[in-house]
Amino acid sequence: MRNIFTYVIITLVGCLIISMPAHADKGVVRITCDQEADVFINGKQKGECGDTSLDLALKGGKYSLVVRKDKKDGSYMYFEKQIFVDDDAIQKLSVKLRTLYTEEFYWERKRYELLIDRYPKGKHAAEAKRLIEAERTIKADEKWGVETRRDGRFIAYDNGTVLDIRTNLMWAAKDNGSDINWANAKSYCENYRGGGYTDWRMPTHDELTWLYDASKSQWQTECDSFAKSHVATDLIHLTCFLPWASETRGSDAAYFRFDFGIRNWSPQSDGYNTRALPVRSGK
Repeated sequence: MRNIFTYVIITLVGCLIISMPAHADKGVVRITCDQEADVFINGKQKGECGDTSLDLALKGGKYSLVVRKDKKDGSYMYFEKQIFVDDDAIQKLSVKLRTLYTEEFYWERKRYELLIDRYPKGKHAAEAKRLIEAERTIKADEKWGVETRRDGRFIAYDNGTVLDIRTNLMWAAKDNGSDINWANAKSYCENYRGGGYTDWRMPTHDELTWLYDASKSQWQTECDSFAKSHVATDLIHLTCFLPWASETRGSDAAYFRFDFGIRNWSPQSDGYNTRALPVRSGK
């Protein structure tokens, strides 16, 4: 009888041992993925996941899980998560991969802004910044012309224009060069095509005053009156000190005296020492 009892006990214990999980002292992370990809735990590849789950037996603790699938176009599918594993527990994890892009992906496609944003310290970052600046310079040259000189707030370009960055007005680098009445001055300004622009016009009284600076002087060598013009920059040349303004008052029109810095009016028919100086918005 005692032998039979001993046999039963041994048999039951054996059955219990056989029925215990293979990793009774570890937790199990069961991973399924929305597509086939490599699985990494703490930087070490542990297998592949997909529709068929991947079971990983891990001791209790914190782990870094990365699931990644590289693609031929330089992009890759990616998932990352910190996981906590309990001993003797099964944890199920469903992974959905998202598309990311390598530095080379952006570099090869000349997506320099995105490259710098995603990889600011990448091996191509410095060159990408240089190429961006070069492209901006090219676009600026296409818009304004090639910069030839600066004088404070004024920038001269090789197309005969001068930009005032304070007022954002672009001026012709010189006036029409001879005496002209108001109507002809207005026509000259509106038909001026400096720099290839078609929106030139006659300046207002206020706009002309913005060009006046009593501390700067230009001698008027091409004018009947021997005097100085006080233009804020020598990048803009006045052959005489009385450019017309756009305002009219009856038969009179406005002009500005760059010798004394005052606004004045004269008959529109007057053409003595008056000049036309085209301007346009720099936008």
